[in-house]
Amino acid sequence: MLDAAALSTLRGGTVSVDRAEAVLSIVTARAKSYTRGVGFRFNGESNPELIEPDIQTVILTASLRLLANPLNVERESMSVLSVQHGTDYQGWTLSETQVLNRYRMRAK
Repeated sequence: MLDAAALSTLRGGTVSVDRAEAVLSIVTARAKSYTRGVGFRFNGESNPELIEPDIQTVILTASLRLLANPLNVERESMSVLSVQHGTDYQGWTLSETQVLNRYRMRAK
């Protein structure tokens, strides 16, 4: 299961557990929406959902990208100094999409 405390330590402990929980919640909702709920099971107990392991991996990698650059800043500059961040989180990467497409319900 995805753990916000573990996610915050993966970023070197620079992210609060609350922020990691929020990001996990957002990315999990996006993944669930993309697959239209396939790969997410309700077990009716204290843990409301069981998520397929490969979908958990997608959620983890996308969450790490979002935590690394939460504002999606592509470039920052100050005087002659500039930093190019790239496009860290603007949706799923190709490999993440391939995993999620295995679960996505498609029109026939």
